[in-house]
Amino acid sequence: MGYSFARIPLVLLSVFVFFSARAEVQRLQEPQEDDSFMGYDFSQGYTSLERTTKPSAAEPKASLLQQWLERRRQAKLAKQKQIEQEEEARLDEVLGRLHEVGRDGLSAADRRLLDRVSARYRSRLQQ
Repeated sequence: MGYSFARIPLVLLSVFVFFSARAEVQRLQEPQEDDSFMGYDFSQGYTSLERTTKPSAAEPKASLLQQWLERRRQAKLAKQKQIEQEEEARLDEVLGRLHEVGRDGLSAADRRLLDRVSARYRSRLQQ
């Protein structure tokens, strides 16, 4: 019981060590920058100064959280697209019945489908 506060510094120290190690791993995985004097390679004389192209900066690597969020967003978009395709396929059948029996002859689920697809088409036209 007397050591309950002793855990707090240990937890803080472990969090610090974790993030320090993670930053070091990321630093080691990045391509090495040119450490030569002022970014020039004088081993070939001054001809290396004639290069006009600058090395491109490497794209920062997304964190694990950002990668997970992106995968989740992509999965959600794919699922939404699949639902829309299924609704589009059912829409032809519902429109055929609508033409034959009118709106009163449709089921509540068919009317909701028509309303959803109509709203989607209206939002596409407004964009």
